[in-house]
Amino acid sequence: MPAPKKLLLVEDEAVIALAEARVLGQSGYDVEIVHTGEASVEAIRSDPAVDLVLMDIDLGPGLSGPDAAARILELRSLPIVFLTSHSEREMVDKVRNITRYGYVVKNSGGFVLLSSIELAFELFSAHEEVRRQSRRREAMLQAIPDLIFSVDRDGTIRDFHAPPGVGLAVPEERVAGTNIREILPPGEAERHLALYRTCLETGEVLTDSYSLNPDGRIRIYELRLARQDENQVLAVVRNVTDRIESERQLRRVTAHYEYLFDCAPVPIVLLDGEDRVVKVNANFLRTFGYSQEEAVGRPINDLVVPPEHGEEGRDYSRRVASGEPLQCEAVRRRKDGSRIRVSITASLIELEGSFYIYAIYQPVADWAAP
Repeated sequence: MPAPKKLLLVEDEAVIALAEARVLGQSGYDVEIVHTGEASVEAIRSDPAVDLVLMDIDLGPGLSGPDAAARILELRSLPIVFLTSHSEREMVDKVRNITRYGYVVKNSGGFVLLSSIELAFELFSAHEEVRRQSRRREAMLQAIPDLIFSVDRDGTIRDFHAPPGVGLAVPEERVAGTNIREILPPGEAERHLALYRTCLETGEVLTDSYSLNPDGRIRIYELRLARQDENQVLAVVRNVTDRIESERQLRRVTAHYEYLFDCAPVPIVLLDGEDRVVKVNANFLRTFGYSQEEAVGRPINDLVVPPEHGEEGRDYSRRVASGEPLQCEAVRRRKDGSRIRVSITASLIELEGSFYIYAIYQPVADWAAP
């Protein structure tokens, strides 16, 4: 059985406090009574079990009810219901700036008091859930490295999110209300507006890319659009300049190494984990007499190792696959059956998460087949 909810009743008149506490106790609440604003703040500081505060607005000399409530809310977030003997607007105005979950006129009856407390708990629970969701959304937004804009059909930015350190085209306080025509070049702005209209009319998620040159350096952006409502789109903008440059650099490096592999003056072969040929260069094909189609996909032992040296070839492969670099001389076989002695240098390499054997077969020039 759950423990009863604990209420802190702050009432300077002892008789009224006891009467209200009796009504609350009969309804299953655990009630603590204090008579001053100062005592209420100390009670919240020392007792984390309090679930709700019933606060008299007029506490006489000392800390007033509204001031005590403000200090309590600095310590903890919890529902506060105000009590007063007066219903005039000036009494309500005293708590206008305090987060409150009800306002009860004393002597309005136990039913009104209890109903107000129940409603306060429901409202507080709903508000806490909203706050939790808001914090989750904010945390998610902070983790996203993209600029996010809510943009009207006419291009006016209504709301935005910018991760820390990301530069904006206008000061942050001016972003909301700025039209994209003030940020983008005329042609680019009109192209964006056309995309917004298409997104709003079709409801489809659209992707696009564009580039800007604000300070002499070209920056490349990816754009993703989704319809937010009948008149606004959600635009997610990501600066992909560094990624694009890295991809270009990788392609240049890859092309360079592909050229070195293909044009190397020695036979080179790349093998997979099953000892099958993945790739060979032109010198390997010339040296051993195979075509590309004949070599790729075949086990290297079947391709170049003489039958009588099969176990030796398999041993070499096992050693290299275990991570042991190999450097040795061995007799190997060409497609036509002739023999050639080669110096083998082989090692294990990792490419895109998979392991391969990279092997060089350098013919021994002064060797003659027996």
